[in-house]
Amino acid sequence: MIGIGIGVCATAIRQRRRDALVLLGPAGPGANITYSRASVATRISASGTIELLGPDTLRRDWGPTGTGPDGWLFEPAATNLVPDSAATVATLGANFATLTNLSLAAIGIFPGVLVASNGFEYGRANSSPVAVTSGTTYSVSVWYRPDSSPKARITIRDDVSGSQSVFGGPLGSFTQISGALGPIAQSGLVTFPDGSRRIDMTFTPNATGNIRFGWGPYSSVAGEATVLLGMQATVGTTASSYVETTSTAATRAADVAGVKGISGVHDVVVTYADGSIDTHVGVAVSDGYWPAFSQNRIVSVSLR
Repeated sequence: MIGIGIGVCATAIRQRRRDALVLLGPAGPGANITYSRASVATRISASGTIELLGPDTLRRDWGPTGTGPDGWLFEPAATNLVPDSAATVATLGANFATLTNLSLAAIGIFPGVLVASNGFEYGRANSSPVAVTSGTTYSVSVWYRPDSSPKARITIRDDVSGSQSVFGGPLGSFTQISGALGPIAQSGLVTFPDGSRRIDMTFTPNATGNIRFGWGPYSSVAGEATVLLGMQATVGTTASSYVETTSTAATRAADVAGVKGISGVHDVVVTYADGSIDTHVGVAVSDGYWPAFSQNRIVSVSLR
């Protein structure tokens, strides 16, 4: 009986040691973590709206539509190259389309612009020029809301040569129509609680220079329309959280975290918002250490 008691006690001690070092959990960061971010940043709230948070504020994010499951958002730095991220008539150019300002407060922040066809499929609202580099892949995001047109399309056009790539079709089922300026492929599509949508694409231009992103109803019926809310273009293949810009490109700084006051060899366990787990075995942990993540929404980080 004495031997059994000692064995159970030893097992309990080992279990406590294994579970004691929680760096980040559902309730937030523990005492052994440092965190910083040198800029404002956005998150998706529990009600499915985009919210702006101040520097050095850890972002609890409820996923692309606000429906969860929630996690702590960690992202590398990203620069939105589109000079005016929120659509307004004043910051867009009209190409065979009629543009009208709206007051939607879509997803909590976008007023919106109604883009109505003037009778041409290629009618659209164009962004200000965006500088791109040949061979570099960009993640392009468009926030929009369906209106009277059952279709929409995005046109990416070179300012000098006129070469363009076009991506569009029925809402929710876009395909590449032309890849003359470089290939476009859809990488994501989500619908927010208020009916607004975000489509994510990757685009790799075959020329260096200034381009414009255009969004339109893809309709030859005059008056058929779609609503443009906002645009974003960042370097890389992974879509970023929304980075607000006004008149010029803007950068969201990286989320930076690290261990403090702990040293030794540990197994590092990362649990993600989708329930998956990464385990880094036998890691030498010391001040400043932080694991690499395979996803950007984190539920917990613990040492064993």
